[in-house]
Amino acid sequence: MKDKRYLRLAILFFLTLLSAVYCNEVKCYDEAFQTWLTLRLREYWTDTPINNVPVSVGILISGRRVELGPYISDEFGRINIYLGEFSSEELATSPKLTDLTLSCNYTLIKVNNVFLEDTKFSAQYISGQTQFSNMQITLEQEISDDKVVIRVDCWILKGKLIKISDSDPVTGEKSVINVKVAAKVILENETERDVYESLYFVPLNYEVLISYTPRTKAEYMYPSLKILIDENTSLINWMYHAAKFYGNDRMNLINKEIHQLKSAGLSLNCEVKEYEVLKNLFKRVLSLYERKDYSAALSGMRLLINKMTDLERWLSNLKSLAIIGTISISLFAYSLSSILSGFIFEEPAKNKERLATKAIIFAPLLAFFSLVDPSSKIACALIVERTLNSPIPEINAPTILLGAFIIGALTYFLATLVSVKRSPITSLALQLGVRNLKRRLARTLLTLITIVIIVSSSIIFVNMSVARETRIRGSWLGTNLSGLIIESKGPLAKISVYDVKWIEEQEWCKEVSYMEKIKNVEWVGDGQISRIGLL
Repeated sequence: MKDKRYLRLAILFFLTLLSAVYCNEVKCYDEAFQTWLTLRLREYWTDTPINNVPVSVGILISGRRVELGPYISDEFGRINIYLGEFSSEELATSPKLTDLTLSCNYTLIKVNNVFLEDTKFSAQYISGQTQFSNMQITLEQEISDDKVVIRVDCWILKGKLIKISDSDPVTGEKSVINVKVAAKVILENETERDVYESLYFVPLNYEVLISYTPRTKAEYMYPSLKILIDENTSLINWMYHAAKFYGNDRMNLINKEIHQLKSAGLSLNCEVKEYEVLKNLFKRVLSLYERKDYSAALSGMRLLINKMTDLERWLSNLKSLAIIGTISISLFAYSLSSILSGFIFEEPAKNKERLATKAIIFAPLLAFFSLVDPSSKIACALIVERTLNSPIPEINAPTILLGAFIIGALTYFLATLVSVKRSPITSLALQLGVRNLKRRLARTLLTLITIVIIVSSSIIFVNMSVARETRIRGSWLGTNLSGLIIESKGPLAKISVYDVKWIEEQEWCKEVSYMEKIKNVEWVGDGQISRIGLL
């Protein structure tokens, strides 16, 4: 019994000692550390310290958001800020830099090893201060004895104010663009805001990246634009670059469609002329964007889009007609081969010979029509494109034959399915019809000639349906001079001297004259002046 009592006392003593050691370790583990934030400002290109710059900082530490500043950097470009005492458990999660405000026309380029353009952030420029927010940059911390130092090395550059045309070049609405690294200027007076341009504060001698963010998936995705900012940069005409890419993209697609249709043998003289007119109109629109005449450029862009859409719709209709014509030709060729094979082998015992003869007649007949008929060439190219999932810039013989093989196989397969479900009465009627035709040679020849005429007529019909022309809806009696009278409607849409010179430089212009009437009402700024009399 005494032994058990001693054993219990020993176990109790051991547990007490172990608890004391554990509490001591926990106490040491939860020891508080004096935490400092050391921020250094350095010039990005020269890596020299920058002094006398007011800085405000916002960090996320121990799950709490702490706003600090403003503080002014010393001669070494350094700012030391005491944050308080934090336990090691609170410092287990790395702190993050969330906000930073710079004065003296500086902008942020890099924090520690993270470039600002590689992260998500929000930035704005207000009254000489560049404010960066919504950042999540992880900061490193150095622990030594009872002290923790959080280091923030910021590389900055001087900046300048520039304008960026940030509206959609097609609709004219304000676009959602992201400019890295730049801060959008917040104007105190909203009446000073331009409709198509916005002010941005950007770093000098540094490349900025302008990317477009579509609101919906259906919107056109404009490419990103990277530009080096120097002392002479005052405007980034993003609308010009976006309009140029958008127009070139659609014009190239139209050009490929026309080239493909022409390679099939279609005569597209009117379409080619219309395409050249669209190219000239597109150049005119780009010149207006380049001159910052945004209202006139948007009007020209809308006209250009309407004309391009009309031409694209016409080319699409040509392809639809080509597919319909090819289906008709394929059915006619199959019907003709079926009748001819039925004439040669009428007996049911020779069913295999009749099927082989049908295939032998149908294959070269369909290949011949596909190589000769332009609509069949187009349809073959479309089918091969869909099958291979690859664009075909030019229609050649291998493409046509491959497309004809696919069309023939589909036609033969569908016809076989129809014949399987065909009723016995229909088969009997067809056999009796073939027998009656064989009894009279003249009727047989007349039937074959009729079928050939129908097939030829269908081909001629398809060829005649691809003509595009300009129709005159009305005319009236005029003068003996041929020309155009261009008249501006409204005070905002004026004809400038540039417009007159541009018209004069065109090949189709022989002579141009400009006449301006004395108006009863003159628009001056937001108001107007009315004339009482004329001298």
